[in-house]
Amino acid sequence: MFVLLLEVRVKMEKSFNNELNECETRKQKEFYDKFPLLFPKHPHWSTKREVQEPECGFSCDYGWWPLLKKLCSDLTKLLEESGLPEENKIIPIDQIKEKFSGVRIYFGSFHESLNDKVYALVREAEEKSFKICETCGQPGEKRSGGWLKVRCDSCQEKLKEINKCIGQTH
Repeated sequence: MFVLLLEVRVKMEKSFNNELNECETRKQKEFYDKFPLLFPKHPHWSTKREVQEPECGFSCDYGWWPLLKKLCSDLTKLLEESGLPEENKIIPIDQIKEKFSGVRIYFGSFHESLNDKVYALVREAEEKSFKICETCGQPGEKRSGGWLKVRCDSCQEKLKEINKCIGQTH
């Protein structure tokens, strides 16, 4: 009986994780489609098929997505108003991730005349991320609980409850 329940739980978790991954993939694709000057199609390094996702991935929780959408909108506007020839109107984002509890954005090559403005916009977004809960988007602060992350009070309490249930203390 216990083994049967365990098998059912494992199947349910796999199903839930698959649905979550499909949803995340769909949401990321919508993001890439909305900002084609930042997420251009390119041959994937291993499969050589055309892809649009960043070379090194997009990995952060949904709480920072509004911040990233604003940054991408600002970068797109910068490109559109730059007066550069069409072939130079690109700022390829290679990676978006959480690092040391803040968002990090890495780029491929882009026109050098945009350097100061691009990096000013990115610095602003990175600084703001240290005050936004990565999970839900509410105001937050750096917290421990395994990894150092920016969390609001509510998400921090939820994490403590989860850790208590699985026997971890941080």
